[in-house]
Amino acid sequence: IPFNGAVKITGLCVIDENGPSHPNTVKLWSNLPELRFDNAHGKAHQEISLTYDPSGTLAYQVNPSHFSRVTHLSLYFPSNFGDETTRIYYIGLRGEYLGEVKSKIVITTYETRPQLKDHKVDDFLTGNREIQ
Repeated sequence: IPFNGAVKITGLCVIDENGPSHPNTVKLWSNLPELRFDNAHGKAHQEISLTYDPSGTLAYQVNPSHFSRVTHLSLYFPSNFGDETTRIYYIGLRGEYLGEVKSKIVITTYETRPQLKDHKVDDFLTGNREIQ
């Protein structure tokens, strides 16, 4: 889930029907947009055990040290309560918007015309040479 700015996530809510297709575990990673399914089986920033919650009254707390300045959130639901497929109706996030993420400033110099005095060159290369 990419965000337009930095957010502080404090809670998570997952809604599904009360049945075996409800997820029983969620893994969360912050600021890892390159995460894929093949490396999602590794250690997550936080792993939460879920319970049946068809009404969305449970709000699971997340670790504030990993989710205090998030620009991208990855969620992975590896298992459910015994069904062949996992079904999710709603994912709710609780937190606050911290502001836009500023890009790093790039300091550079552009030349419209190269100046010879700005570029150190060997004296041998500066003059005209003729081979006889």
